Amino acid sequence: MKERTCGLSLAVYAASDFILYFLWYRKARKNAAENQSFTPTKGNRMVLILTLVVIPLAACGIYLISQGLAGMIGWFTVVACGIVYYIQDQVRNRLRKNGTSGSKNVAVNFFISFAIFEIVFVGGIYVIRSLSSGAPFQQHGFYWENSEKLIPLAAEDLLPEQELPVFDYFQSLNTQSSLFLSQLTAEQIPEESWQEEEGEPFYLQYVLTKVQAGFLYELTRDSMMKVYSGEQGWQESQEWNLSDGTVEQVYETSVQEASFPLNRYIVCMGDRVLKIDLNFVPDSRQQETIVKILEAV
Repeated sequence: MKERTCGLSLAVYAASDFILYFLWYRKARKNAAENQSFTPTKGNRMVLILTLVVIPLAACGIYLISQGLAGMIGWFTVVACGIVYYIQDQVRNRLRKNGTSGSKNVAVNFFISFAIFEIVFVGGIYVIRSLSSGAPFQQHGFYWENSEKLIPLAAEDLLPEQELPVFDYFQSLNTQSSLFLSQLTAEQIPEESWQEEEGEPFYLQYVLTKVQAGFLYELTRDSMMKVYSGEQGWQESQEWNLSDGTVEQVYETSVQEASFPLNRYIVCMGDRVLKIDLNFVPDSRQQETIVKILEAV
């Protein structure tokens, strides 16, 4: 984000400087030919404001918005400070015009600032909490109801209670986002101490990509299929056709990993592309559970 912002600002500034130079050069040659007068150079204040203020602030705003709840709070803080400064500046100037003493001016501005901060921040925190009240876990645009779950889709969602794994399992979660894409990576895999003679373990690993720009959907799907291609290539599957039409396309293959074979699927649903690895073939109930949970995350 920082590199793109600097690049855009420099590109706009350089283009403006380049155009202004040639306009000045043509005018200077004309003036020199007519009366040999000196032609001063001129800058462009709007370009400076655009490159030094507007573009960086816009990039900062887009970055904060893409960070979920924490970004909302940060963006709200920036906006609130700007509102307070503007109102305080207007009040200070008006009091000066009316001949109010400096001490009274400072006291009034302090009271106004305190009141505005209280109203804006308390109200803003209330609104943000109310918006996120149904999502105890929220990060980079992903959220789910049960904050006690480290990962949104786990063994307890797919297996009956009597079939839940008895091994020690490692769970991990990672999320990241940009202006156009958000990605969640999670896994529940057996610890390294697992031995084959102890029984069949449970293996779950998935990558969920949320495509926020529709024109990137096919590119995202094709890229994930290329990165996660298996030994036998992708085959289109018809087994995930849910009655509600949530699933649009499904591709499957197999890979050998972690000492046992895995079934790998690419599931296209709405604005999301899911890559999921399982060491079993999911039945219709498990397929519906996977789609229902991850489509709502």
